[in-house]
Amino acid sequence: MKLSEQIRGIAHVGIPVSDAEEAARSYEKLGFRRLACYPFPGTGRRAVFVEARDGSVFELYESSREGYSGVIDHVALAVDDIELARASADDEGLEILSTGIGKMDGDEWKARYFTVRMPGGETLEINQKL
Repeated sequence: MKLSEQIRGIAHVGIPVSDAEEAARSYEKLGFRRLACYPFPGTGRRAVFVEARDGSVFELYESSREGYSGVIDHVALAVDDIELARASADDEGLEILSTGIGKMDGDEWKARYFTVRMPGGETLEINQKL
């Protein structure tokens, strides 16, 4: 099955921020609700996922890159079967940035993913929420 037939829509948009909790509070003032806080093990950094009333999700994650806060880093596309999607991406010759399939395994947010670089230079995350 082609990857284009597997994409269900946008899973989330990743936005690097200097302080995930502060950013989440700001989004909550705009009507977003907090879904989860996910720590990145061994880094002291974390991500907070917030959701708008229409179901749109932003991943507000702390980045160590100077001057990187506030830019959109990636858009995650939702799939139902991450292994099939990864095999399809390989078969279709997409530039895969990830080694294997990554896993976010927090108490409140669980997903498996891999990333690809598109010809325009943008990064897409292919994401299966668990």
